[in-house]
Amino acid sequence: MSRLGRKSSVVLLGLLGAGLLIASGGREWITGTVSDAVLGASEVAAKGTEAAPGIVAVAVVSLAAVIATVTSAGVVRRLTRALLLGAAMGAVGLAVRSVLSADTVLGSVSAKAVGRTGSLETHASVTAWPWLALLGGLLLLLATAGAALGSREWASLGSRYDSPTEAGPRGERTGTDWDRLSAGEDPTDDGGDDTPPHESGGPAAR
Repeated sequence: MSRLGRKSSVVLLGLLGAGLLIASGGREWITGTVSDAVLGASEVAAKGTEAAPGIVAVAVVSLAAVIATVTSAGVVRRLTRALLLGAAMGAVGLAVRSVLSADTVLGSVSAKAVGRTGSLETHASVTAWPWLALLGGLLLLLATAGAALGSREWASLGSRYDSPTEAGPRGERTGTDWDRLSAGEDPTDDGGDDTPPHESGGPAAR
């Protein structure tokens, strides 16, 4: 198994990705100036939660999906892996929109701040935080890829506690010492007759 496909790698990537999204949510993503009859010429800024509403929620969902993916199995794991992929793509999309459409995003935030609809004309510049949020989304995508690569070889948490099984001569499942102990039987008892000879009707030993 590659390092990317290990559970530890998936968890680490998920934690880093979600952490970057949460940390960037309260920081200023876009700054700039706006010229408006009401606001005048003033400086404005948009935080991550304003420029990309839902970024923190996406981070929380992705973190929960990572944990569920590495601790579940079967259909549940496939569903949580799909949820993780969706959250990762959502984070990347929100970050890319803020970077590529900074003027529009800041103009919309500025208009909402003064109770208007639409967007105001602004001159915006992007800080480092949306780029870090984009990095967080990419890390979550890597976590998704790692889960897809390694999940087939992962054992569910409960599998290590399953009782061992043995195969009979025809391949059928047979009881093991573990099963016999669980049933209150003595696994060392082979079913033989331990009755002393003098009690079985034969001549007593002299």
